[in-house]
Amino acid sequence: MRFYISGPITGLPPGKAEKLFTDAEKVLIHHGHTYINPERCLRGVELDHDDYLPINMAMLKQCAAIVMLDGWRQSVGACMEIGMAMAMGKRVFYLISEELLEWKY
Repeated sequence: MRFYISGPITGLPPGKAEKLFTDAEKVLIHHGHTYINPERCLRGVELDHDDYLPINMAMLKQCAAIVMLDGWRQSVGACMEIGMAMAMGKRVFYLISEELLEWKY
């Protein structure tokens, strides 16, 4: 299954978001999944915060599921992404201690 990785990026110390998302990639690969990592795809791209959302939604559309990383509730973008994922009927998972837990909403 292809996952869209969602979590906090804005406001994190340098390298923290990259590590958080890269660690999620490793877990997804370990479980036999593929992924789209927006942190990696857009690393170094300088846009206004609101300009990332349409790009992220296009990436999310290509996935069957979304996985929410630790701290996602404090991220406006991640909150929007989970809402859109649910509206599109995507499966929702949380990554907790290298375990994928599905939320049946």
